[in-house]
Amino acid sequence: MEKITIANVVDFKNKSAASQITLINKLNRPKNPDEKSEGGHYWISALSAIKSALKLDNHQPIADKIGMLEDILETEQKHINKVRWQRNIDMLHRFEEYDFSRLQPRTSFRILKGLDERVPLIIQGLPIKVTPDVIFAFEENGIKKIGSAMFVGKLKEYRLDDLAMFNDALYRFLKKNKGQEFEVCQECCFVIDIFSLNVVSFSQIADGSLSTYLDDTLEQISRLTG
Repeated sequence: MEKITIANVVDFKNKSAASQITLINKLNRPKNPDEKSEGGHYWISALSAIKSALKLDNHQPIADKIGMLEDILETEQKHINKVRWQRNIDMLHRFEEYDFSRLQPRTSFRILKGLDERVPLIIQGLPIKVTPDVIFAFEENGIKKIGSAMFVGKLKEYRLDDLAMFNDALYRFLKKNKGQEFEVCQECCFVIDIFSLNVVSFSQIADGSLSTYLDDTLEQISRLTG
C-alpha cells in the first residue's frame, strides 16, 4: 500500500464496515502512471489565497482571489466547473474578516519553507501522508519552536474528534521531521475546518479535552490490509 493520506484515515473511521472494505481495496489498488490526474484539490483556489493571507497576515490575497474567480465564473460554460468556482468563492467569503492572528505565534516568527519528509511518518506499520499548509518558526524564552496550521475540508463539516485525528497526525509529523531542531508548540499546532471554522489545537488533545482515534483507526486499517 502506498502512503495513506490522513484524510483517508478519517474517512475510513466514519464509514460503514462494507464501505471501509471498499476504501481499503481502492487504496490497495496500484496506481496506473498513465491515468490522468483527477484535477487537483477541489478547494485549491480558495486554500491558496487563505494560506497566503495567513502567511502575510493580510486579507488582500482573499479579495484578489474572489475577484479572479468571479471573472472566471462569468465565462465558464461547464456546469460542474461553475459549481466548483462558486463553492470556492463562498469559501473565501467565510475568511474575508477572519482573525488570522489566532493561528499565529504570539511573538515574531518566520515561515519555514521546504519541509522535507526525511523521516516517514509510520503509525501501526502504515505510511501516513500529512501535508501542513503553513509552518511557523519562532523563539520563546530562548527555545527554538515551531507551530503549524493545516486547513481541512470536504463538502460538509468535520466533527471535533475528526479534527483531533488530523491534529494528532500533524503534531507527530512535525515531531518526526523537525523534533531534533525545534520544540513543537502544542498551543500553536492548529487544524482548521474550512466549513465550520472550528479550530483544534494539539494542546486540547494533550490536556484530555479532545480524544483522538488515530491509533485505533490505523490498527483497524492495518488488520484489514495485513
